[in-house]
Amino acid sequence: MTPPWPIEVRAIGHAAGGSCLWTLDGQQHVTFAAKASFRLGLDGVLGIVDAEPVSDKERHYDDHPLRSLTQIREIVPRLDYADVVVSAHAFARDGANRGRARLVIARENSIVLDKSIEVLGDRATPEDTPAPFDTVPLCYEFALGGLGFADNPIGTGHGAGTEKPPNLIDPEQPDRVCACFAPIPASWAVRKKRLKGASWRMLQKSDAVIPAGIDWSFFQCAPIDQRLSHLSGHEVIVLEGMHERRDQVRFQLPSALGRVRLSGPAELPEEIPARLDLLHIDVLRGCVSMVWRACMRLPVDVDADQVCAVVGIEQPDHPINWPDHVLSDMPSDPEAWEDTLDDEKKTISAPSEDDLPRGRIQTASPSMADDAVLVAAQRARELAEDE
Repeated sequence: MTPPWPIEVRAIGHAAGGSCLWTLDGQQHVTFAAKASFRLGLDGVLGIVDAEPVSDKERHYDDHPLRSLTQIREIVPRLDYADVVVSAHAFARDGANRGRARLVIARENSIVLDKSIEVLGDRATPEDTPAPFDTVPLCYEFALGGLGFADNPIGTGHGAGTEKPPNLIDPEQPDRVCACFAPIPASWAVRKKRLKGASWRMLQKSDAVIPAGIDWSFFQCAPIDQRLSHLSGHEVIVLEGMHERRDQVRFQLPSALGRVRLSGPAELPEEIPARLDLLHIDVLRGCVSMVWRACMRLPVDVDADQVCAVVGIEQPDHPINWPDHVLSDMPSDPEAWEDTLDDEKKTISAPSEDDLPRGRIQTASPSMADDAVLVAAQRARELAEDE
C-alpha cells in the first residue's frame, strides 16, 4: 500500500513516487523520489516492470530489530553519495567448502567499485576446516560482529556469546572488518554516531526537523565502500558467485532518467532535476530498482498542501507523454487520473511472461542541488544522443 505522502505524488507509467517534507534552519524543504524497477534474469536486465511503492520505512526479517533488513527506506531527505546495495546468497559449486562473492561496477571502461567477500562453510572454531555448503545468505547474521561491535551488532565471531566464526570474510582484514553487501539499518551505532545525539527515530519521520550541522551520511544505508560519487545510469554490473546456476551474471544498467514535474503556485519551477542515487540489486527476487531524488526549498509563501508532483521514468525509445494538466490543474475525478495512468503505461513496453527467465528465483522478504542539475543535464544529453 502506498503511504500517505506529506506532498501528493502521482506516478506515470511503470514508475512509483514518494515525498518527504523536512525543515532545516526554519525553512521547509521537500524531496521527491522517482523509482523504476527492472527484471533481472540470467542474461541481465530484460525490461521495465511495475515498480513497487517507494518505501518510507525499514523492515527487518521476521519484523525483528535484531535481524537484517528486508526493506530499505527509499525516501530520505538527501543523499550526498549514490548508495549501491545487494540482496543475495552466495553459492558453492560441487560440494565446495569455500567460495567468493564479488560485486564489480564499471563506468566508461573504468572500474569504480570492486568488492569481494570470501565465503566459508560452517566452523566451530577459526582453526577448523570449513564444512561444505550449498548456499550462504549474504547478510549480517553471517558476517563478523556481535554485541558491542558498532559495524554489526547482530553478527558472529566477536564478543561474548558469538564464538562461532563468521561465514563471510573480508579477504584483507578478516578479523577486523564486517564483510557484507547488504543495507545497514538506521538504528545501528555505525550510523547513529553521525547524529551527535540527535534522535534517529525522529529523522525517520516524513516531516523531520533536521538538526543544524548534521552529518548527512547518516542517511546513507550502503556500506561505506559501496558509496559512489554518482551513478550515470550506464554502468556495467558484474555479480560473481551470487547465482545458483551461473558463476557470473553481467548486465548494464538501463538507460533511463527519473523526472519530477510540479503543479501548484506560479513560484514553483516546472521541473526539478533528479539525481540517481540509490541502486538496489535484489538477486533473490530477480529485480533491479533505481531511485532518483529531487530536492528543493519551498518558497516562503507556498504551503506544502498547494504542491503536487508527477513522476515518470524516461527511456530513449519511450519519452514521457506528460498529460496536459500536469502543469496546470490535476483532475478532481480520481477515475480520470487512473485513465491517464493506464494510457501512459500502454506506451511503455514491459517483458512478457515468455521473456522472463525460467530458473527458480528465491523469494525473500558538494552541493546536492548543483550536482543534481549537472547529472540531469548530462543524462538528458545522453538520452538525446541515444535516440
